[in-house]
Amino acid sequence: MKVWSKGLGSIVLSMDARRYYVEVEDDKLLVKGKILDPVLWKFKLTVQPDDITGMVNVIFKWRTLLFALKNFHMVFVFIYEKMFKREKFVPAE
Repeated sequence: MKVWSKGLGSIVLSMDARRYYVEVEDDKLLVKGKILDPVLWKFKLTVQPDDITGMVNVIFKWRTLLFALKNFHMVFVFIYEKMFKREKFVPAE
């Protein structure tokens, strides 16, 4: 996944969600990890109960569903790798 924002200027950050660590703290979901390319940034993403509605809204937009259908084979690749190639899913240090 690539992340870009106006605040980053022309920098595009590469994120590998397979290496992130997830915790539950109080009523929040915390996603922690590192961005390694092109800079080393540690990050913590906080998901609160109110955010779930927004995420579900994005998931069910027709463009997201079309993208998921076009890349449906990746679901099987993910399941295979999750079951048989666990080293790809090692949490960030």
